[in-house]
Amino acid sequence: MNELVKIENNDIVIDSDFIEKYRNFKKIQLEMDLMEKDFKAKLKEAMEKLGKDKFIVEGFSAKIKAGYTTKRFDSARFKKECPEIYEEYSKDSSVSSSIIIEVE
Repeated sequence: MNELVKIENNDIVIDSDFIEKYRNFKKIQLEMDLMEKDFKAKLKEAMEKLGKDKFIVEGFSAKIKAGYTTKRFDSARFKKECPEIYEEYSKDSSVSSSIIIEVE
């Protein structure tokens, strides 16, 4: 297999076969994500209709995780109502650089 990414003449060169494979992969990935979302919704609806929270068939299993309530700290409201205290307890955090890849 060729190198996927090379530097030639002070320029970045990406293997053209890989670009095409990546483009196809992203298309299939999007289709599968949409299909999975639809499948999960329909399976959950069917399980709830039958009153089942577990479903097992041929090595495939699904479980419905019960919903719950959680408490979250409303930092936006706290910052607005108590800006001095908010600043006193705020800290800076570093976020690593990342790369975003888009395909047409």
